Amino acid sequence: MRWRSSTWARWVGWTALFGLAMAAVSFLSVMYSQVLPGEVFVGLIAGLIAGAFLIGVRLGTWWWTFGPVVAYGVLATLYLNSVYAQYQAMERPRLEGTAWDEVAVLVGAMFVMAPCALGAVAGVAVAAIVRSRAASRPGVTRPGILRQWLLPPPGSATARDVLVAHSITMTASPSPSSLEPGTVGLPGQPRQPAGDPAVAGRMPNTGVRGE
Repeated sequence: MRWRSSTWARWVGWTALFGLAMAAVSFLSVMYSQVLPGEVFVGLIAGLIAGAFLIGVRLGTWWWTFGPVVAYGVLATLYLNSVYAQYQAMERPRLEGTAWDEVAVLVGAMFVMAPCALGAVAGVAVAAIVRSRAASRPGVTRPGILRQWLLPPPGSATARDVLVAHSITMTASPSPSSLEPGTVGLPGQPRQPAGDPAVAGRMPNTGVRGE
């Protein structure tokens, strides 16, 4: 099995990539919290949630729901270890210790990790629904994700089918302007004079009378 087709390899790769994105957002929030407005950080968090959703759609495995949790857990562990090391190296440790740092990690878990995990669940759920809809249509190859999502249930008529049927009906029905005065006939047949005895016996009573 190639590594490209391995679910675990793709899960590890996407988790590492998502962890780097989380680390970048955390770095910006710490270094530029006094410079950038709060709307920027809200947009960055929304981007993380959207990324978790899209990765869930692309990966399509329920294991991805643990991806944001693992990524945040690794970052939080590295951060707290560095904080503890700095605290122990201080000659005069702070009275509050590392309590503020631990609270910051918990706040990040509530407002960053949890929404990203929910986005991952939603993305994987969408992928599962798409797979079930595609499996119910035999012979349909796997098209794009949006096209699969828009596929109608089996046996239902699409808007395109209705338009095609309507256009065929309109084409088969002759318009009044296409009939010459004093002639009768059916669609696709040559026009005959209304008073022609050769067609009087086989033409239906159309109500059209010749002049």
